[in-house]
Amino acid sequence: MGSNHSKELPQATAHEIFGCVGCKLIPSPQEVYSCGITGHLYCSGCATRFRFICVRMTENFKFICGNKVKAPLPTFLRTVFETAKFPCNYAAYGCNEILTSDRLPYHELICSFKLDPFLFNNYFSSTYRTN
Repeated sequence: MGSNHSKELPQATAHEIFGCVGCKLIPSPQEVYSCGITGHLYCSGCATRFRFICVRMTENFKFICGNKVKAPLPTFLRTVFETAKFPCNYAAYGCNEILTSDRLPYHELICSFKLDPFLFNNYFSSTYRTN
C-alpha cells in the first residue's frame, strides 16, 4: 500500500478569522461591521476611521476594496460571534482567559497581562538610553 503523505494545513487563529482588519482585535457583536464583498470585519472604531470603506491593511500598503462597510452582520455570522469563545488579546503575554465576544472587552480592560504603556516606555527609555 502507498504511504499517506497528507500535510497539515496551517490553522488560523480566532484573531485572524474574526479580528478587525484595522486593529486586529476581536470586536463585540454589537460593534462589528463587515464588507459585503470581501467579508472583512471591522470594529466600530476602525470602521469610522476608514470612513466605512473597506481597507485591508498589509505589511507594506493598504488595499482598498472600496465597498461600503456596514452593520449589522448577517444573522448566521452574528450567531457565530455571539456564541464562539475567543482568547484574550493579551494571550501572547500569558493570559489564559477564553471568553465570548460580548465579555471579552470587559475582561481586557482589567486583564493583569495588559501592558502598562507608562512602564513599557520607562523600561525601553532606560534600557536603550544612549549617553
